[in-house]
Amino acid sequence: MESLWSEAEAERAVARYREQGVAEDLALRVYSTRLLGGVPSLVLHGGGNTSVKTRQSDITGQEVAVLRIKGSGWDMATIEPPGLPAVRLEPLRRLAGLDALGDVDMVNALRINRLDSTAPTPSVETLLHAFLPHSYVDHSHSNAVLALTGQPDGEAICRQVYGDRAALVPYVMSGLALAKRAAQAFDENPGCEGLILLKHGVVSFGASAREAYERMIALVSLAEARAARGPSKSVAVGPLPETLATPAQVAPILRGLLARPVDPDQGLYTRFILDFRAGEAVRDYVDGAELARRGVDEAVTFSFISGRQAELFGGGGADLRLVNPISSDLDVMRPSVLPGLLAAAARNADRGFDDLGLFEVGPQYADETPEGQARVAAGLRAGNASPRHWAVPARGADAYDAKGDALAALQACNAPVDKLQVTADAPPWYHPGRSGTFRLGPKVLAHFGELHPRVL
Repeated sequence: MESLWSEAEAERAVARYREQGVAEDLALRVYSTRLLGGVPSLVLHGGGNTSVKTRQSDITGQEVAVLRIKGSGWDMATIEPPGLPAVRLEPLRRLAGLDALGDVDMVNALRINRLDSTAPTPSVETLLHAFLPHSYVDHSHSNAVLALTGQPDGEAICRQVYGDRAALVPYVMSGLALAKRAAQAFDENPGCEGLILLKHGVVSFGASAREAYERMIALVSLAEARAARGPSKSVAVGPLPETLATPAQVAPILRGLLARPVDPDQGLYTRFILDFRAGEAVRDYVDGAELARRGVDEAVTFSFISGRQAELFGGGGADLRLVNPISSDLDVMRPSVLPGLLAAAARNADRGFDDLGLFEVGPQYADETPEGQARVAAGLRAGNASPRHWAVPARGADAYDAKGDALAALQACNAPVDKLQVTADAPPWYHPGRSGTFRLGPKVLAHFGELHPRVL
């Protein structure tokens, strides 16, 4: 993996943030975090975390040691200084004396030690960063490292690859236990450049932002080189059958795999009844044929989002919080498909693709019960609705485009679109006066319109 560090770019970042009153150590933290977040093989959107230990004045003017660490809801590729909330360091380090700490209590401890109560919730791996002594700590879920640690003999492979350069940490769920194991691993290997978290990811650290970043690149490069020597195919590819299996042939296999043991000795299992739904209208809708004809592309996004995003779309309840999220930014089951589409649109806009249409068919969650899960279709348009042309002014996408998309999707599902009523009671994440709801009698079939500015 190639290092993307540029001293000239780093200096420009320091100068730019200095004008905003941001100290050099935090400016460099933002710069190197963006470098890591911009590489998909290192960091999934919303995943990974970085930190810098520094000093900052509290409300009384007293200077205190703080940990500036990536907060929930921020993406490393586009992070800004507010995305690294300041957390008092000493209270965090005292937590190392506890034998155990539940997730709820840990999150509470992180939140009450923020210097700014309105700042994002610090990463679920904050304690790991706090317990390590280094000024800069980087953590990623590198594909190459996971390819090694996920092997049956992953620990042995990593010992061979890294030797004394990285200490190995057995898999432990994120939180106090992982933080203590990581600190112990470093104490036992004080000369190491980083930690390999088995079946989890990689941590690098250093006295400067550049040192921590370059060490991350070096550790990942070693994993890439080792993975390149492995077999080219990890899964044997067999020939496809001439005819596909019928639902009746597939269903018993799926039911057996999904069965949950109650008392295996007595042959008692909780089994599921499968409901196979097909038909021309269903396939046309699921395959996106109708929406594709309207110039939107299918997307697939995570079914979990940050708590901050979930609250903006009517969710974020404790019953839908994940016990062991892959990232502090992906810790709640989504109450709507729209936040994922918004994030995808933002990533495209960051890369110069401002005009786009996306849709997704997938689950959203009202509560933790099976009845609280619904499979929905959601679409989003951003930028201009019409192609650019020298002779015709561009027209921005608006609520009428969204209304047309919703009608097209409903029609593809054989909904009686000529009998629908439109009411002005869309959910609060829509813009009032520029949104609506399609109803068939008392039943809500769809919402459409412009999104409220506060959720953007």
